Amino acid sequence: MHKIINYLIFPLAITFALYTNSICQNNFMSIEYKNELNMPTNLTKAIEIDKAGFVWIATDNGLVKFDGQNFTVFKDQLPSKYVKNIVKLKNGDVLIVSDLGISKIITENNNHQIVDFIKGAASKTDSTIFYPKMVFVDDDNILWISEPDAIVKYENGKIFRFNFDDNQRADSYFRSFLFTKDKYGNLLACSQKGSLFFYDKDLNKFIKLYSFKNKNIRIDAFHKSPSDEILIGTNEGAYNIIYNMKFEDVKVVKKYNINDISIIKNYDENSLLVGTWSSGLFIINKKNGTSKIDGLKFDNISNITIGEAGNIWVASDEGFALITETFFNAINYNLSSFYIENVSKAIDGNIFFTDGNSVYLIDNFVNKPKITNIFNKSESLILCVAGSQNDLWISYRDGYVEHKKNETISRIYLPQTESINRLVRSIVMDNSNSIWATEEGLSGIVKINGNNEYRLYNNKNGINTLAQKVAKDNFGYIYVGGVGSNSFLFYYNPQIDSFFNISKTNFKMLGDEIIVNEIAFDSNNNIWLGTNKGLLYREHFGEIFKKINLNGYPEINIKSLAIDNKDRIWIGFEYGVLLINKGSISKFDTNDGLPNLTATYRSAVIAKNNRLIIGTARGLAYFQQEIGDNNVTNPPIITQIIENNNYNHKSFTDLSFEYNSFFEFSFITLTYPNDKVQYQWRLSGKDNTWSKPTYNTKLVLSQIDNGEHKLQIRSQNTGYLWSKPTEIIFWVNKPWYKSFYFIAFCIIIVIIIVIISIHYSIIIKEKKWIEQKIQSFFKLSSDLIAIISPNGTMVFTNSIWSERLLYLNEELKQINFFDLIPENDLVKVKNELSQLMNSENSISFESGFFNKENMVGFYSWNFSVSADKKYLFGIGRDINEIMQMQSELAELNKNKDKLFSLISHDLRSPFNSLLGYSKMLLDDFNSFTQSEIKEIVESSYKSSKKAFDLLDDLLNWSRIQIDKISVILTEVNLEHIIKDEIDWVSELLVGKNISIELKTFKIMCKIDINSYKVVLRNILTNAIKFSLPNNKIDVILEKIGNDIVLVVTDYGVGISEEKLIRIRENRNNDSSYGTKGEKGSAIGYELINKYAEYNHGKIIIDSKLNKGTTVKFIINCFDR
Repeated sequence: MHKIINYLIFPLAITFALYTNSICQNNFMSIEYKNELNMPTNLTKAIEIDKAGFVWIATDNGLVKFDGQNFTVFKDQLPSKYVKNIVKLKNGDVLIVSDLGISKIITENNNHQIVDFIKGAASKTDSTIFYPKMVFVDDDNILWISEPDAIVKYENGKIFRFNFDDNQRADSYFRSFLFTKDKYGNLLACSQKGSLFFYDKDLNKFIKLYSFKNKNIRIDAFHKSPSDEILIGTNEGAYNIIYNMKFEDVKVVKKYNINDISIIKNYDENSLLVGTWSSGLFIINKKNGTSKIDGLKFDNISNITIGEAGNIWVASDEGFALITETFFNAINYNLSSFYIENVSKAIDGNIFFTDGNSVYLIDNFVNKPKITNIFNKSESLILCVAGSQNDLWISYRDGYVEHKKNETISRIYLPQTESINRLVRSIVMDNSNSIWATEEGLSGIVKINGNNEYRLYNNKNGINTLAQKVAKDNFGYIYVGGVGSNSFLFYYNPQIDSFFNISKTNFKMLGDEIIVNEIAFDSNNNIWLGTNKGLLYREHFGEIFKKINLNGYPEINIKSLAIDNKDRIWIGFEYGVLLINKGSISKFDTNDGLPNLTATYRSAVIAKNNRLIIGTARGLAYFQQEIGDNNVTNPPIITQIIENNNYNHKSFTDLSFEYNSFFEFSFITLTYPNDKVQYQWRLSGKDNTWSKPTYNTKLVLSQIDNGEHKLQIRSQNTGYLWSKPTEIIFWVNKPWYKSFYFIAFCIIIVIIIVIISIHYSIIIKEKKWIEQKIQSFFKLSSDLIAIISPNGTMVFTNSIWSERLLYLNEELKQINFFDLIPENDLVKVKNELSQLMNSENSISFESGFFNKENMVGFYSWNFSVSADKKYLFGIGRDINEIMQMQSELAELNKNKDKLFSLISHDLRSPFNSLLGYSKMLLDDFNSFTQSEIKEIVESSYKSSKKAFDLLDDLLNWSRIQIDKISVILTEVNLEHIIKDEIDWVSELLVGKNISIELKTFKIMCKIDINSYKVVLRNILTNAIKFSLPNNKIDVILEKIGNDIVLVVTDYGVGISEEKLIRIRENRNNDSSYGTKGEKGSAIGYELINKYAEYNHGKIIIDSKLNKGTTVKFIINCFDR
């Protein structure tokens, strides 16, 4: 198993090796890694970089992998924790040499496993190796392995051992035999004890080539240099062995006096690195000789590996270290002041700089700078330099400029200003060799011609700014930068000898005005301004200045600005130097070789070799590394992907994540040092905008939509371009609620819900419809509807109760149901409802019901009981009309019986008489006399007349019963009607010798003539019928008020009080005989009473038994 140890690169032991003997030495930086920084041990034996860029370190406590930030320690996978060497094969594979065998690193998705490659053992066998020390791979991919006293050849999986004498046996734990190839292609080997051998392929054996006579010689390094020299590193120096192709004329010559050598490596085509056991690390250069890298704190060097960009990795018993060439190198010269006031370019392309006291020329700067002091001040402080070495212009702090031409020096005082410091900050020579100069506090700019005469350009000449910087573009035109929000840059037009304001911007000013500190031009003559508000830019033929977004450096105060011939932009500011290269921004500081973090004003220029030279508060520096067009940062590698903090994805292909998960991507760029590597990411296709740069090597994504995504991560190291993006394609699964099956399930559920909803909606509508109908039924129903409790409490009543029973709704709630039942029905009703409570059927009964006025109405009730037996539901139908109809029906039945009785008795008698007389005439007509026939005919007539009158009464009575009388009102003289009816009954009067005394007069009135006659005739007939013979009847017609009264009085038998009551109540069903035995119909009073109503009249009968009867027929002629 292995463990991962995280640590922060800084603070680290970072030192600088500055070569003080010459200004032309390289500047190196050393970073040491020790167990104080969580290394498992300081005892490191070897170091190597695999093809991916991981650094592998062999230690006495296992194998360590380093990615620039994290250590990963491997122990359990190795046959022994004592790792002696690391070998990278030509195909990039890495072999690990430990005491008990050789292992191989297998890498997949940047996960590493260590597997056995060649097994070892603690004793020699033909199939294992014995305490291997070093491994060398020849051109035929044969492995040559050193053992303490033997060499093993490993080819095609087979081991062949070459044994040596005991005097060649090594004393070291990790050095014995060493190998190299010479220029002839021969394999050479040397023992630690001082002997050299070559391998004879034909003989398949090692042949001794040379042995040091000094028995104290110990060989620990064996190397072929770039010039094909075979170098032998020993404890007494480095030797060169010389021989011919046939191994003749062998000579060993001492080459370098560096003792105690442990390792020799090629650094570049002209340089070697030599490590020692106790004296540190040396670099040997053909031109510059041997120098020690003093910045490295390690004295013990076990092994060296050269990485990318010339990085040097060193293994030591004191830890391991990274030695890298810094980007900047200080230009060390005997300056009187460290503060650089100005760096400018001479008209011949050489460089001027000043420390305020002297002027220096950097000449012939091809690889390294060459410095010459060309001028020393006499007074004041030098601020700026222009011109050439033979035509030199120097500006000063106190408002004047000096012109040194050959050996002549002239001083020109600029116009007086109110400023205490009259600093002449900037001067430049134009194409006519005139000098343009700014002066602090002066509005405008001064031009000095070749005769040392000056002219002031101010607002009269189109320029109205406090000039800070004057510059010349690629075509020689003059630009002046100053102070102001709308007056910070002016352009000089020599044809009209005037300036033009070109200070338009596309952004709003916040706070202070723009101060232009620097002006630079790229290859297209576009204008770049270094200001207190950051970097501004305008195209050559444009009109508007734009503000450049410097990611991570908003609104910095740019003090120096330069653009090289590749249009790379260099910016000096308070915290170092920025490089803008094809959109990539790099920041350099003192760790990158700058003498000081603070750049000075107007002190950045590009030398002839396209290198930046910049002044700082602690001296001058130049950019010593080459920046090629292909200086691209290594792309980051993905080291780990964790989902939801618990699942570590082993494979980085076919990645899929659950929806709504969050996933952490860990990555690293294997470039060293990588503490300044920045990273950006984006989800390509979703948002193509790169994120803000960050130094964080972990990215957490969450809330990612389902579907396929492409994550791109890129990196940028200081001084390099952004890398190609590393891509990770992954898939976010649909959430369970978006899966096909769930969607199908949901669709089915939705369909079911819709169906149920529709059905429920229909039910609700039907229910509402039913409720509306029920409510309408309750409102419109003519029946009483009630819900009551078993004890009679009213729970609900419909509105008809108020109408029928005259109670208000609130009053009904206070009334008990049983209180409305008449006493004679109460017991029956309670018994019926009690039976209902004990059954599930409904019951029906009829009972009386009190209204508010205690009047009884009759209702037919139907009751049912609720399932929980808590409520009784009742409907009461008004049966008063039914009972009335029943009463009327009974009356009709009684009248029918009366009619049938009249027909069967009263009507039969006259017809029997008529039939008898007719029979007599038919049978014995000839036997009767004339008088007898007449008498029979008269008797038949009377019987017929009697039957006719009876039938007429019956017909009128029946018409009244079925309500078939048509009333037709006609205006007549009542007097005539009365007289006509008296004539109609005259025979009856004569038969009983009864006279009528008539008192009447003409009265006109609208009446129904037929009904009036029926009433009058009936009254007259009854008066005659019940009068005694030889008597009289009084008939009086009079008008009383609005009434017309007909009074008929007889003096006959009269009517008893009891019978008179029955007549008035229409309950007299018995016919009475007249004084001569006349039979009546028993329907007379009922008949005339009804006919009187047709004439809006009434009948009043007054009678006394044996005294007579008075009948009044009263009508109102005016109520028509």
